[in-house]
Amino acid sequence: MTPTIEYDKKKNFGLVPRIKVKKGEKWIMHVHSDGARFHVLHWGMNWKGEVVVQCSEPDCIYNKP
Repeated sequence: MTPTIEYDKKKNFGLVPRIKVKKGEKWIMHVHSDGARFHVLHWGMNWKGEVVVQCSEPDCIYNKP
């Protein structure tokens, strides 16, 4: 399962957390929050015809090749 953080807008104010998945790598955990405009997932297909999921945050673990 992909590492994900639950972000509650009612409890957390301020910046969205950027927690690294593995020390020394650039990939951060995906942040899930209802109605958020950050870490938005998009589903599509690659050139091989496989279904892929991408996140609007460039360093999100979902975007790891």
